[in-house]
Amino acid sequence: MIVSKNLHGQNPYIRQITINDGLPSNNVYNVFQDSRKFIWFATDAGVVRFDGTNFKTYTTADGLPNNEVMRIEEDSQGRLWLFHLNGKFSFLQNDHLFTILNTAYLDSLSNNMYFRRLYEDPEGSLYFYSNLNREIFVLDPENKVSKYQLISKQFQCQRISGIRQAHMINRIEKHEGVFWLHLLDGLYKANTLSDSLITYQSTFAFDRAFNQQNGCFFLDAFNKKDKEYKILKYNGFKLVDSLLFEHRKTDEIITDILEDKNAHVWLSSYFTGIYVYKKGVLIRHFDIEQAQNLIEDHEGNLWLATLGNGVYLFHPSVLQHEHIYAQQFSGTGIKALAKANENSLLLSDGSYLYHLSNNMLQRSSDLVSEGGINQISMFENGLVILNEPNQALKFFLMKYSSNKNFGLKLYSTSNKPVKQFALSPDERSLTAFYPLFLYEFRQNHQGLFAERNFHERFTFVFYNSSGQLFANGKVIYKIDNDTIIPYAPLRLLFGKTIRQHLNLSNETQLFNISGDSLWLFHEDTLHMVTTHMEQKLPMQIRSMCYDGDSILFIASNSHLYWCPDLFDALDGKKVQINSLNIRFNNIHQIKVHNQILYVATEDGLSSIPLHTIVSTAATKPIAYFGQKLFNGTPMMIGNETSIVRGSHSFSFTMSSIHFSAEKATYAYMMEGMDTGWTIQQSSNIVYQDLNPGKYTFKFKARLPNSEWSNEMHHYIHVKPTFFQHPLSILAVAMCFAGLLSGLYIRRKNKLLREQETAHQMLLLEQKALNALMNPHFIFNTLGSIQSYILNNNPSDAGLYLSQFARLIRQNMNAIKTSMIPLDEEVDRLRNYLDLERLRMNNRFSFVIDIADGIEEDVLIPTMILQPIVENAIWHGISSLEGGGVIGIYVTKIDEKSLRIVVEDNGIGIEKAALQTRQKDSHLQMGMDLTMKRLELIGKKLKVETSITNAPLNQGSQNPGTKVTIIVPFVLD
Repeated sequence: MIVSKNLHGQNPYIRQITINDGLPSNNVYNVFQDSRKFIWFATDAGVVRFDGTNFKTYTTADGLPNNEVMRIEEDSQGRLWLFHLNGKFSFLQNDHLFTILNTAYLDSLSNNMYFRRLYEDPEGSLYFYSNLNREIFVLDPENKVSKYQLISKQFQCQRISGIRQAHMINRIEKHEGVFWLHLLDGLYKANTLSDSLITYQSTFAFDRAFNQQNGCFFLDAFNKKDKEYKILKYNGFKLVDSLLFEHRKTDEIITDILEDKNAHVWLSSYFTGIYVYKKGVLIRHFDIEQAQNLIEDHEGNLWLATLGNGVYLFHPSVLQHEHIYAQQFSGTGIKALAKANENSLLLSDGSYLYHLSNNMLQRSSDLVSEGGINQISMFENGLVILNEPNQALKFFLMKYSSNKNFGLKLYSTSNKPVKQFALSPDERSLTAFYPLFLYEFRQNHQGLFAERNFHERFTFVFYNSSGQLFANGKVIYKIDNDTIIPYAPLRLLFGKTIRQHLNLSNETQLFNISGDSLWLFHEDTLHMVTTHMEQKLPMQIRSMCYDGDSILFIASNSHLYWCPDLFDALDGKKVQINSLNIRFNNIHQIKVHNQILYVATEDGLSSIPLHTIVSTAATKPIAYFGQKLFNGTPMMIGNETSIVRGSHSFSFTMSSIHFSAEKATYAYMMEGMDTGWTIQQSSNIVYQDLNPGKYTFKFKARLPNSEWSNEMHHYIHVKPTFFQHPLSILAVAMCFAGLLSGLYIRRKNKLLREQETAHQMLLLEQKALNALMNPHFIFNTLGSIQSYILNNNPSDAGLYLSQFARLIRQNMNAIKTSMIPLDEEVDRLRNYLDLERLRMNNRFSFVIDIADGIEEDVLIPTMILQPIVENAIWHGISSLEGGGVIGIYVTKIDEKSLRIVVEDNGIGIEKAALQTRQKDSHLQMGMDLTMKRLELIGKKLKVETSITNAPLNQGSQNPGTKVTIIVPFVLD
């Protein structure tokens, strides 16, 4: 027998559920599983539904007549009956609450003394019984209530001094039309409940009766003749077994008896806890105070309600696996373990050394550390090796004893600090390391360490199965005497950190790299195992061990996993990974020894027979809709179809019933829209404004080791709105076609207007070009050429005529296009200015300057500048006797426009205006056309254009003129 003295909170196989987890109170009178497999808790603060993850609490705020619910029972109609302390009843059906406010017959069932039991006969009538008034209330299938009361009869109790009611009802059963009643003072029968009771058996008095799910029942019976209490088990009317409860106290209250699926009998005592029997032999005791009732759920878990301590959930393996509590060590759990010999283990909690052999635990008499031991091993000759990181390695001789303690004698130390060590396969030597050093120690060389300095920072050392030493540094080195050689076959692991190494066979090794990947090294080839696993390990690998045959065990911080087909990774096949449905508290190390997996944790040491692991199959969860919302409003329970029209949204909460330590994974799809399943762990899904059609939302759930659950469905029919109707679509299409036609006509008109604008611009260009050749300029030029000829100056006449011909040719070329390269326009202007300067006998000079940064392939509007330059000559400087200057400056404003400034030091704008009225208007017409044309080009290229003028030197006798032109440009 293993006795747990208030240590259940530190047992990984027992989970305590309290107000910290979601209960409204720690006073739980009753725990119950309904036909849908939900677990229910009856508390003094309401009734609670639990699916393994989520709590849903019903209280007076939801309509309960009273928050103190004493018991929960379910009938064949699926009504979940709630027995209230104030004598009233309510029930839940399809998640709807029924009370006296909405169900009249519940008022007839009310009483001033609450009932404790419910029985349903073969005809469907319900019998509420077991209260202090000896009453029986019957609710027939027509919901009519009948009330009965047994006569008062006193009974002298042998166990408890005093008088008790003999007709206290412990159990009712209707068999072949006859009522059988187990009362306090014996077994009675009656044809009807109105008849007088007939004594059938009076040898035994019955304190309580406990019905089982398989039809059997237990009686806590007192033999009046032998003055002895026994637990009697009946199958129908046949006594099939009996049990002697040896630990019964004088005032004992047995609150429940349960026989589980493995034929273990669980007995709960209000005062002394839970007792577990196997074939009449006590095998386990859990010291849990104020125990109430017990149930076994569909997964094999045991549930216990208590007053003051909430609910306890016992894992199905709680009786198959053994657990030694941390308090049986030094209260801090087990940090390291190792094989001592074929039948025993060495353990350490960091401070003491322990020896476990044949379920006998011994502790070293003295401390071996202040809590830092994290590695244990043993030489072939029995010398114990203890390592505490950054401390000297210690070697001890054990002095075995039959007592609870054993002695240790310090044999030797390393005299140098070490980080970690590796034991050779023959267990006769070891190698330890400290970042820059390797130390070798042999079991027969007391105090002798071979020290080697390689000037390399090491992080791990290991031996292969043949005894070859390796060290993990920047790369993985093979150590041969005093030389280190990078080991090329392991080059894929260079630069990585080895956490653990296992020799699986002579040909195969396994590496744990950085806690997140596993690599097999087989016949000088590396194979990454984790890429072949069917599912990713959810946490970092803390420890691993091998059973020596085919199964690899892996431990994360809180879970255990196993791979039954690890070597399939060598062939590129998928590697199955299974998890054990137990949550541990901070696993330090795992080890297989004698077909038992030992798990060292903060809560102590758990030992798990291997056959119980590999034969374990997780029960698949039960999927259900946690909530269904339509446009934010909850849907009625049981409503499986929605017919909608117009804007809408559906929100589904996927839930599942399971009591595993693992989280459920969900797969869902909207059939009619999705082509495959979407898998995730989150549970909320939202769909908005589905297209008209028929859809089916469905989902299923699974646990890591289980199959998928059955699918849940919700059917959706989205009907088209008026505008989604085919005729409406046709009308909208026609309107849309009309709109497109209108847009087309508008666009066409716009294009016509643009073409008209372009035509106008072309006409303006032609007019401008025709106006560019000032008749006075032509006449004067030809007169100058004639003068050169008459004055016998043929060379100057020839030069003059050649330039004039070139200018004519340039003007003719410019007429062919609306845009011209800037350099050609500048060349034409320069030629024109040279001719004018010759004609005017060099009375002016000119400067043309183009700023840096202006691209060579810039195109500007044709002949925009000539009218302005011509205006500067004829109206600006022609009246001067000499010294006239014309400047033309080109700069870039942005990526679309240039600024061109034309300056002259002539007579100025005001005097020129007087001359304009007196002279030929040709120049004025050219300027007007230029401004109009520039405006049209600017609109076409979406550039703001302008021509502005101002005095160059305000206040001077000849103030001159400064004309600023903003022109668009494009790149060739």
